[in-house]
Amino acid sequence: MHRPFDPARLLCAALCISLLSACASAQQGLRVREIRFEGNATLSADLLLNQMYMYPTSWFDESIMNDDPFLFSEDVLQEDLRVLKTFYQHEGFLEATLTPSHIDADPDGTTVRVTIHVAEGPPVIIDTVLVEMHGTDGAAADSLMRTVLPELALRPGMRFRDEALQADQATIIGVFADNAHPYVTAEASLEVSLQEHHVTIRWGVDPGPAARFGEVRIRGNERFSEQMLSERLEIEPGAPFRERLLRRSEGELYALTLFRTVTGKPLYEEARSDSIPVEFSVQEASPFRGHFAVGYGREERFRFGINLTWRGVLRSTSRLEIDFKRSELEPYSISGRFVKPDFLVRRLTFVAYPFIRRENEPSYTADRRGIRLSLEHPLIGPLDGVFSYTIEDVGLDSATVSVVTREQDILDAYMKSAFTLGFLYNTSRPPFNPDRGTSITLYHTLSGRGFGSPYQFNRTLLDIRRYEGLTETLVLAWRLKAGVLISQETDQFVPVEERFYSGGSTSVRGWSRFELGPRDASGVPIGGNSLLEGSLELRFPIWNILSGVAFSDFGNVWMPSLTYKLDELRFAAGVGLRVGTPVGPIRLDYARQLGSGKGLTQFFFSFGHAF
Repeated sequence: MHRPFDPARLLCAALCISLLSACASAQQGLRVREIRFEGNATLSADLLLNQMYMYPTSWFDESIMNDDPFLFSEDVLQEDLRVLKTFYQHEGFLEATLTPSHIDADPDGTTVRVTIHVAEGPPVIIDTVLVEMHGTDGAAADSLMRTVLPELALRPGMRFRDEALQADQATIIGVFADNAHPYVTAEASLEVSLQEHHVTIRWGVDPGPAARFGEVRIRGNERFSEQMLSERLEIEPGAPFRERLLRRSEGELYALTLFRTVTGKPLYEEARSDSIPVEFSVQEASPFRGHFAVGYGREERFRFGINLTWRGVLRSTSRLEIDFKRSELEPYSISGRFVKPDFLVRRLTFVAYPFIRRENEPSYTADRRGIRLSLEHPLIGPLDGVFSYTIEDVGLDSATVSVVTREQDILDAYMKSAFTLGFLYNTSRPPFNPDRGTSITLYHTLSGRGFGSPYQFNRTLLDIRRYEGLTETLVLAWRLKAGVLISQETDQFVPVEERFYSGGSTSVRGWSRFELGPRDASGVPIGGNSLLEGSLELRFPIWNILSGVAFSDFGNVWMPSLTYKLDELRFAAGVGLRVGTPVGPIRLDYARQLGSGKGLTQFFFSFGHAF
């Protein structure tokens, strides 16, 4: 049934449009202070603002950050509305409309606030996803396609999005290219029902002929032989073509740190029959590099470091690094690191790490000098394994040693040796500011083995970290850390520098460094043999490179082994600011003790996330 023509309604609408147009003209040239959206139930205001050419600036942006304001233009606003409408259509809202509902000048007559009304309309929902296979590969291709379907982003019942369709096309092509079909094509046709707001996606997939790797070439290498670099590659001539192995080979060459860039590509134009040559282009980095860094933190105070690196030692793939560091916690630290990839067998890395340093902790001051020898090897996917042997001499300053069993013995310099087995699993990304993935490290150390160390004990430490993106801008991060020390001595003695401690900027932030746990009669922390800690952080953007966190920490240390008294856990909560940099955030945290704590507060200023 059609609604009868109503001249009054038409006249009212015309008057509203005329008034809004006149209002927009009156605001021409004013600084845009705010852009608001109403009715955008599905897409966030931040996402919509990112699509616009017009942008708002605050007083802080203009006066403090010296950002240029955007001067209001009716023509630009109309173009932005057209762009936003197209964006909504790409997101599956074909009937979306956007109109400026308010364009208001502030009382000072120099700034304007814009409100945009969004009528999203019903989204287009996926009804069916169909696949039609072409070509002659038959059952094998059909079987491969069945493994792809569960990985597609667009499935029945979901909202259609152009970006997801393109991602699905890339997924299909990637899976076939990774299974000996680099010539695969995948095209989608859409059957849209505007009346029912449904769409059927029909994929046409042609795997193309199967192919193998042909000749492998490396160019751009001047200081390193092609044979030496070829040993790092994951591909061999004659093996089935797999895109994944091509990308992994790029990563293996880049991981040598010998090159600024590494690019691997198939040479389809030189393909013969089913054989495709592959070429890796490398750009060599300078063999020598020096790096100087300075900083300040609440615990480390003023610190500086110098790193000297020699890459490609004697025209090999080895690397030599020397580090000099100084801070309040380490008055001096000199260490070396010699790295030899493909040691004895492929992908086995040998690392020699000699060191000499002084540790100035609240519980002790120790002079340590020794060497650690490690073998590192990737295991399965993101899981790596490491086996190391450490031997060192330790001297403790008698003025800093708390009352412990064997006090007279521990004051003299003594030797320690230990074997360590570790496993590292890491899918967290990106490296310095992760917003997704998991990191798990597990280390078990047997001390007192080897060259007659007088102190025998087992030390196990587990650290689990998880990062989850709740929305496009919110990240939930959590950590759980647990450790245990079991002495093999009759008096259960463990050297103070090997014990667990809790409290500080990367621990339970309501307490200062090492403040939690057992103490001696003088109030000096003496550490413990059991550790349990955890943290929960909500990370959110504030403005530009400035972000914030709200966090809660818990933890404690106990002297007996395998002792975790939950009623003795200490809790803290707080907030913090982060200033983003290319190599991690600058961090300021404020934390307050909770529960059975004393209600005291702590401020921490440092570099990098707490975890």
